[in-house]
Amino acid sequence: IGAPAGASGSKVFIAYYSDRHDGSTREKLLASPPLVIKIGDKKKLLPEKEIGKTWPSLSYDIRSRFALPLFLDDSDPNAAILIAPFLSGFKPSEDGRRHTVKLLDLWQLLHESNEILNFNNKVPWQKISHHIRNTLSTLNEVHRAGRAQYKKEYIEYNSSYEWYLRNTLALGRKQASRKHIPLLLFGDNPKIQAFGEDWPNPRKVIEHLMENGQKMHVTVGPVHGDLHPKNIVIDDMDGIKIIDFGWAKEKFHIIIDYLLLDVNLRATTLPSQIPEADIIAFARFLHPDHPIKNLSKTIKRRAEIIKNIIWGEVKNNKIVDNWDDEYLIPLLLVSYGLLVHLDNSRNQPGLIALVLSASEHVSSYLGLDKKDDGS
Repeated sequence: IGAPAGASGSKVFIAYYSDRHDGSTREKLLASPPLVIKIGDKKKLLPEKEIGKTWPSLSYDIRSRFALPLFLDDSDPNAAILIAPFLSGFKPSEDGRRHTVKLLDLWQLLHESNEILNFNNKVPWQKISHHIRNTLSTLNEVHRAGRAQYKKEYIEYNSSYEWYLRNTLALGRKQASRKHIPLLLFGDNPKIQAFGEDWPNPRKVIEHLMENGQKMHVTVGPVHGDLHPKNIVIDDMDGIKIIDFGWAKEKFHIIIDYLLLDVNLRATTLPSQIPEADIIAFARFLHPDHPIKNLSKTIKRRAEIIKNIIWGEVKNNKIVDNWDDEYLIPLLLVSYGLLVHLDNSRNQPGLIALVLSASEHVSSYLGLDKKDDGS
């Protein structure tokens, strides 16, 4: 059972063992549980295999929610084979030698075509909220790494978040193979016009953040690092399972495991048929103090999840001390990097508007808007 190559370039398959014995001397065996098979470059698959060794000890219940890799065959470094458990739905066929495999993930739940028809709303918002809350609660066990208190450290934006800019900005000697994407979108002037308004150019804000060695005091710990809705799988018992550890790290800014869900709710999975005014309002919804009551019905349910669950977990766990430094600046960096996947965003204006709005806020916070005005 094949699937397209993932972001790492690896080919991904769902496979299982089937008993081909003719049954003359013994009973046939039930087909094995399905497995995820990745085939690709050893250098890209090895870190994913090793992450289970560096993550903290977890209770059996929590650890069972992660599809951590089981084995890596690297005898051919160009076609290494990584094996991991398949944790979504499957059912044996009538003869027991094959399986019907069904992959259900959070992404599918967020892609209901009738979402914007409020009179015919089939989106299971309560279930989605439950899954996101359980996901963040599960990751919290990893983030703490067995500590009574979260660990705090100073990190630099440039060295920490360069990876999440996805080759859109050249730093040092490294070439930026995708720098043309934001350049084509935003040009090279300090100010740009979009959605009938003037905005600070996000490229200039990003360059300032990444070239000045700015530091922030943040909460660090082990992270998944790529927690988007396709990596949150739903099993047969309606429980969440977290997959794909290619971007997992032993120590990083843990807010990354909140930001990607935030951005995906705002743009990547947001229906395209949203009025421009609602898109801008959603993009400017950036702080826990911002009210939801004035937002349109087309985006209110998503905003409630962001505020009450994603930001609520951040607040309840006391992960952030300075919202601008520790949440909004990383949100800008992550959403800016995701512009390289703009073709895959369900609501392209939503992602662009988020980058513009976050840039506007960060520019004002850092006083860059005054420099642009010559004051």
